Amino acid sequence: MVTSDQVNALRAGDLDIGIARPSVTAMQRIVIAEELEDPFCLAVLEGHALARQRRIELPGISGEAFVFFTQQMGPAYFDQIVGLCTDAGFSPNIRYQASTLYGVLDLVSAGLGVGIVPASAAMLGRKQLVIRSIVDPTRRCSMALLHRRARPMR
Repeated sequence: MVTSDQVNALRAGDLDIGIARPSVTAMQRIVIAEELEDPFCLAVLEGHALARQRRIELPGISGEAFVFFTQQMGPAYFDQIVGLCTDAGFSPNIRYQASTLYGVLDLVSAGLGVGIVPASAAMLGRKQLVIRSIVDPTRRCSMALLHRRARPMR
């Protein structure tokens, strides 16, 4: 489930815990039990010129076509990525959008653009992709263990 679906399910009592990207706007009645850093990285196709670089300077990718996670499914995540690009001095050329991280990686694997993804995306095992660190990202990315705030006893 994407973060918004998990938060809604937690609020409704359909989930006991969730592992998601924390969003300040989504956290009413939700508790972050633990938060782990999961820094932003760049996903590129193995043969791409950027794949030869160990670390990526964001201003250097301003001319690339981007694959983004759709704004509708993850507005806070979308805004963070746009903010990273804006902080680096450019507006991203968003060519494609996907509703899941798997979809973003699949589109990058098809050579349709580069994607800014969390470092944990490397664990999803896409053989034709490389994940590269971003030098001094201006935005923070993390994963959180979430649960619903306990109701007061009566």
